[in-house]
Amino acid sequence: MTVGLAGIEAYYMGNIIKYLYRYPKKGTPNNDLLKAGEYIKMLRELYQTKG
Repeated sequence: MTVGLAGIEAYYMGNIIKYLYRYPKKGTPNNDLLKAGEYIKMLRELYQTKG
């Protein structure tokens, strides 16, 4: 899922995948979904600054 991505982009994507994958399996699904949302927001902001 992170093939072709580098640096901060790959880091954000890796965390998005991690939190979405584990949210139903751990005791804090809401927190994991919120964290995934935060990383999605950061990724969107990164793309907006790239133009």
